[in-house]
Amino acid sequence: MSDLDLREQLTRIDSALAEHRRIDAEIENRLVERRRIDAEIDRNAAERDRRRQEIKYQPWIAIIGGVTAAAALMAAGAGIFAAGGAFLKAMG
Repeated sequence: MSDLDLREQLTRIDSALAEHRRIDAEIENRLVERRRIDAEIDRNAAERDRRRQEIKYQPWIAIIGGVTAAAALMAAGAGIFAAGGAFLKAMG
């Protein structure tokens, strides 16, 4: 083999290695992008689950608020009724 043939082979090997490194870098970039997308999907799923939980308990919060308001009105009515009874008793 001549010196020129060896140099040509070394040049081809260097080119192949450079191409291999370029492909490896491209694969690594795609993996990084894939991890970013996976993390975004996980964040979206967690947010969806959190909202779903909020929606699940929303009717109960409204019911408890309504019952509390009704109890407060009932207590106020009972107080007024008792005060009116005491007033009528005192008057007559």
